[in-house]
Amino acid sequence: MKKLLLLTDHLPFGNGESFLYPEIEFLTRRFNITVVTTDTQSDISSSFIWDFPVHRIHKIPTFWETFQSTLQFFFTKDCIKELRIIFQGKKQVLQRSLQSIKYYAKAQKIAKQIEKLGIITEQDIVYSYWNNYKVLGMGLLLKKLHYRSIPIVSRIHGYDLFNERVEKGSRQPFKYTQDEYLTALYFVSEKGLEYYRKTFGFNAGCIYRVSRLGVHGTSGLIPSNNDIGLSLISVSHAIPLKRVELIISALEMITEYEVSWVHFGDGESLNSLIQLAEYSLKPKKNISYVFKGHITNLELHTYYETHTIDVFITTSSTEGLPVSIQEAFSYGIPAIGTYVGGIPEMITDGLNGFLLNENPTALEIKTQIDRMYKVKQTEEIVEMKEHAFVTWKTMFDAEKNFSEFAKMLHTLCLDKGSSNG
Repeated sequence: MKKLLLLTDHLPFGNGESFLYPEIEFLTRRFNITVVTTDTQSDISSSFIWDFPVHRIHKIPTFWETFQSTLQFFFTKDCIKELRIIFQGKKQVLQRSLQSIKYYAKAQKIAKQIEKLGIITEQDIVYSYWNNYKVLGMGLLLKKLHYRSIPIVSRIHGYDLFNERVEKGSRQPFKYTQDEYLTALYFVSEKGLEYYRKTFGFNAGCIYRVSRLGVHGTSGLIPSNNDIGLSLISVSHAIPLKRVELIISALEMITEYEVSWVHFGDGESLNSLIQLAEYSLKPKKNISYVFKGHITNLELHTYYETHTIDVFITTSSTEGLPVSIQEAFSYGIPAIGTYVGGIPEMITDGLNGFLLNENPTALEIKTQIDRMYKVKQTEEIVEMKEHAFVTWKTMFDAEKNFSEFAKMLHTLCLDKGSSNG
């Protein structure tokens, strides 16, 4: 068995990377895995059932470490290249320079801690689940140890891809440099791949490929309940970019039929969303709603198995390729979603759901909910549910997608001829 070093933000602690667990199942068939995570505070997840080694390291540099990295920053080839790109862009130069210095300091801290663990030279491949400072840190470390023959690969999703997802500076640091260290970069959507090509370009020494995520098979299509006007579900963090308040505003406009809405997920905006719903929806006799807060992925699937749901909805302003929609499709639940990220690759308007504009108004959302209600009344929803299930089966089946991904990583080990063969 080859040895794989997996770098995570959370797994196996907390709930931040629950969608990575199905992938682990397939990686363990080809690799002996060691995990390094930057989550140093959360409790271990109940979903973690494996016994491979796990190391917790810190991601925040001390003041002294930041000071040292700042001094090195202005005399290091990679960093000078980064500064040159920032200055050539002529936008937010100071903000972006400070951002890159902090990013570099975190990368160095990661590199030093993993070096102290003494595990890197045993590995056949390094896999970062996020395309962030961990990739840069591993590149710096392998260069220092003269172990460049060990492939570094990374997935790239949303927050680590799109410039607009960076709050300060609106720029993803060190993308050009990281690609020089990477053997392969895997995108969860075609839209992400195309965005990267146009925004950052491709490095001749790196493989760029789409490798979608996936979810496991389910009990299959769950029929609608005609005793309910329309049953609606949303699953997302309660944070501003998810724009859950737009769903509330849309439901407030509906008067002609009954809607039952359930939202799963918590976050900084949850209390304000509950207050808004109490003000806007509680007086309406035709709208029922409940905020379930955080639940485990197993609990979510149990809910899907035991309830009839007509449509999934997301009004997010930015996305990669939402696992939440994949899960809904696996139960034959059509989706309403915004035209952002990889969502247009998932939803074909009128076939397995309906698409919203990138920045929809509450009225536009209400209109699409009305369309779904009409589809249900004409029994066309049965066909739409079938198309949703077929979309999961052809595009997001975990068995197929993760098996292929694990095989690709294993092939890279063989091609690189790691010294640990």
